Amino acid sequence: MPYFKDWLIIYKVLAIGLLVVFTVTFIVGWWSYQSQSKLMVERSNSENDGIYQKFVAFTKGHIGRGRNFHPHLQAELKSVMGRRENILLLEITDKSGRILASTNEATVGRMTPHLSEHFNAVSDRRTTSTFLAYGRDVRQGQPVSGFGLFDRRHKAQEFVGPLFNMKGELIGVIHIYLSVDRLFRSVVYTVFSLVGIMLLSSAIGIAILLALIWQYIDRPLHTLEETANEVALGRISKRARIESKDEIGRLATSFNLMADSLVSTQFQADTDGLTGLHNYRHFQQYISGQIAFAQRYNRSFSLAIADLDHFKEVNDRYGHTAGDEILRIVAAYLTAQARETDYVARYGGEEFAIVMPEINGADATTALERLRVGFPEAVYVKGGSKTTPIFISIGVADFPKTATDTDSLIAAADAALLFAKRRGRNQVAYYGKLPAAQLEEQDIERLYQRLRRAQRETIEALATAVDARLGYDAGHSNEIGATAAAVARAFDMGEEESSSLSVAAKMRDIGVLSVAPGLLKKSGALTPDELMAIRKSPVYSERILKASTELTNLVPIVLYHHERWDGTGYPEGLKREKIPLGARVLAVAEVYYAMISERPYRKSLTKEQALSEIKRGAGTQFDPDVVKKFVALMSERKAS
Repeated sequence: MPYFKDWLIIYKVLAIGLLVVFTVTFIVGWWSYQSQSKLMVERSNSENDGIYQKFVAFTKGHIGRGRNFHPHLQAELKSVMGRRENILLLEITDKSGRILASTNEATVGRMTPHLSEHFNAVSDRRTTSTFLAYGRDVRQGQPVSGFGLFDRRHKAQEFVGPLFNMKGELIGVIHIYLSVDRLFRSVVYTVFSLVGIMLLSSAIGIAILLALIWQYIDRPLHTLEETANEVALGRISKRARIESKDEIGRLATSFNLMADSLVSTQFQADTDGLTGLHNYRHFQQYISGQIAFAQRYNRSFSLAIADLDHFKEVNDRYGHTAGDEILRIVAAYLTAQARETDYVARYGGEEFAIVMPEINGADATTALERLRVGFPEAVYVKGGSKTTPIFISIGVADFPKTATDTDSLIAAADAALLFAKRRGRNQVAYYGKLPAAQLEEQDIERLYQRLRRAQRETIEALATAVDARLGYDAGHSNEIGATAAAVARAFDMGEEESSSLSVAAKMRDIGVLSVAPGLLKKSGALTPDELMAIRKSPVYSERILKASTELTNLVPIVLYHHERWDGTGYPEGLKREKIPLGARVLAVAEVYYAMISERPYRKSLTKEQALSEIKRGAGTQFDPDVVKKFVALMSERKAS
């Protein structure tokens, strides 16, 4: 039986087929039953008539020869009974009703119990025939006009005929009960055999019909349906392979022509007209699909966004025609350098996107570094006798390390590109290990715009990179966060609020991206301008955190954790309880762990020395209550 994906056509075929089969079978069965029943009646009548005529002839023969036939009548009856098993009762009486011979010898000489049938035969002088249905005793049978096909009772024919001598005088009556069970079984067998043959023939016919439907209708339609689904999912190179020349074949041909037209339209819609690469629209679809694939199969991949350095100057100096030619050369170079599995698209303007499956950010950075080194040798502008090389900056992010959704991944790669530009251009920057670069105020705004739809994890990755720039390992911020959260719980802060301190600890200094890298490691006194630059960093932290709706609740903690209890802190000079409690707690934890950490410009303090400094700052730099609970917590940890 073939597999049908859509049973609608088959239901209709089966319904019509079964209706036809039922109708034909019913008609044939009824006709067969009627004809076989008629034949059964004729055969039964013929048998009864044969028995009757035999005894009539026997009687006339004996009387005609003047013999006494009584002694021989019982013997003749036994002879007939021996050859006919279907005789249930045979009784011969004289015209008064006395039994002359019977299958029941004990009744011979007695009056017949069937006097009514006897007297009817005597008075009418003709034979009668009645069909009966009975249970145990045939003489208690009920006269019936016909036998039901499923009637389980015994069936018999009662035959009563007058007995004449040679002169035509009535001398007696013959009474016969003849079983027709065997004949009826023959009728039933014939009817059911014919019906069975009809059903089997119909089943074979329906099976052949279904096979033909599957071969010439259903399979081609499902092939066309599956191809249409493939095309709908974006695999527009698929075509329906149907060889028939019927209506379905012509439909498949029309569909393939439509798909060919769709390929042309899709190609134009997804292709950049200048470079021949995929365009931004197609890139967005592709990167979303790549994210879904990587999530489903637990794979990694990298995204690089490349930007031509000082390309505006090339357009201004050599003209847009030369600029367009440079973009075509860049497209050819990137395509040639990419692996077979890599995907290259024009991201917009002089920016290009490269998707690199099955490779993490660190390895992608190494591969892209080789591409960057060879770039100016392949991409340059000739102006008379002078050759001007073109350079490229590249930002790299990877899934799932730095981002786990489309917007965050693009934002991370774009942010890494910003750092590559601010580092001095002609560089490859990996978001997971950003180079030391100072971002101006407008850069912070650009960073905010890039990250404003990013997930929290992507901004946390940026904060981790900042920690690395400050010389802290990955566990430094975690220790600050865990300790700050523990102190917060001592103030009966809610679990959600205290847990937010763990995240705030990671984000606390993300704004130092605006500070020159050398200034962060300066051991001497700071100039007023340097001090101003550092005091602006919390404001930039606030701006970056507001890029993610998941992090806006951390803004007060991060923005004010450099404020002092006596009001001499920054950025706003808040004092005492006006400083949010979370910020006061984070300030103590941060300073403590900073003091016990080794720095390039000073040695670390012991834990006891750091706690002494924290106690000394109570009431001036720190909230005394926070210091008290902090010292108690650290003492408990030391004791345990």
